[in-house]
Amino acid sequence: MRYRFIIPIILIILALLSLNSKHFKTYNVQKYDIIGDGNTDNTQAIQTLFDTINTDNATVQFPKGTYIISAPIVITRPVTIIGENATLKLSPQFKSNKMGQGFFYANSIDNITINNLNFDGNKSNLLKDPVNNFVTWFENTSHVTIENCSVTNLNGGGENLNTAFGFIGNSHYGKALGNTVTNSGGGAVFFQGKHSEAKNNTSTKLDDVALVANSTGAQNIIFKNNTVSNTKSGGIGIENGPSEITITDNTINNFTDGYGIGVLHFKDLSSPPPKKITIKNNKINANLGNNPCNAIAIERGENILIEKNSIQNVNNSSPHNNSIWISNMVKTTKISSNTLSKTTAHAMLIQSTESIVLSKNHINTEDVGVFITLDHIKTNKTLTISNNIITAKKAIYNESNNNAIQLINNTITEI
Repeated sequence: MRYRFIIPIILIILALLSLNSKHFKTYNVQKYDIIGDGNTDNTQAIQTLFDTINTDNATVQFPKGTYIISAPIVITRPVTIIGENATLKLSPQFKSNKMGQGFFYANSIDNITINNLNFDGNKSNLLKDPVNNFVTWFENTSHVTIENCSVTNLNGGGENLNTAFGFIGNSHYGKALGNTVTNSGGGAVFFQGKHSEAKNNTSTKLDDVALVANSTGAQNIIFKNNTVSNTKSGGIGIENGPSEITITDNTINNFTDGYGIGVLHFKDLSSPPPKKITIKNNKINANLGNNPCNAIAIERGENILIEKNSIQNVNNSSPHNNSIWISNMVKTTKISSNTLSKTTAHAMLIQSTESIVLSKNHINTEDVGVFITLDHIKTNKTLTISNNIITAKKAIYNESNNNAIQLINNTITEI
């Protein structure tokens, strides 16, 4: 009688093991005529492998080597892609198609992981694509993690997507973790969806904004513990209406002709402004170049907190340079407990009285500590400047007669 029960149980276990084995199948690319010799064009072989995977959540493994591709690889199923000291490199004969110049593309395919791969855009041997230049372009694709990858020599300067890792449209729950992007013509990470995060990434020598949240669809985004150095446009950009954005514990060095952290609006002002933005505990050091640069630039937004940031070495190479700039399209903003030092430019330029609070900041500058210009303000709410310690050539300069300005208990030393 026992055998009646034991045999069915064994069959069930074997079936489950078989299902599990199929579910987590691993594909070593070198077993599929994909050659990592740095010369062979593997585009068709890699695409064929991805097209023939017949189960979700498989793993594609790239062993050590350099794998050349000449067109983007289209991902058609949920998959994990991992490298073992492996580099994917764009061929000098790369032929841009409607997707542009890049490595991986997916549309509406959730649950993708890319781990420990190196990407070489080979830009010294390739003209940029006029529209899109990318490592990954994930469109309406959620639950994507890109971790411990390295990117170098990627082109940029196209009209649309120019970034290493693009999470476009309704691409939610995206993660970019511990990646390095260097010497590239675009940015590093670009989010348009919800509930996403970029943490512990390093971006160096980029020609575009390193980390971006873009559009009103970008909500609940975290930028944390990233390092950005020597970018020509900006460090972290919040563009065209994102909301509930947290920017914390990042280090930004040597930003050029733009901003360290910017909350900006490039499109029609009839769309909603950025809202609920927290900028906290960041270190921003040194602007380069001669065009306008702001360590923190708030062009448009509401309910913004700028707190406990350290900003230094903002120079006056342009009269429009500031450590912190608040434009006349900003409302309900608190700037508190920041340290602004070693600067030859204005420490703060304030152009709004729409419930703006400056409190408990330590300011040391060879120029103006707080420059207030309210010529275009039509409302009289409040601009409160209280309990700040200001050492400057001119502590507070006010070129407006607006009666909404309140100066309370500031400690001032003019040098």
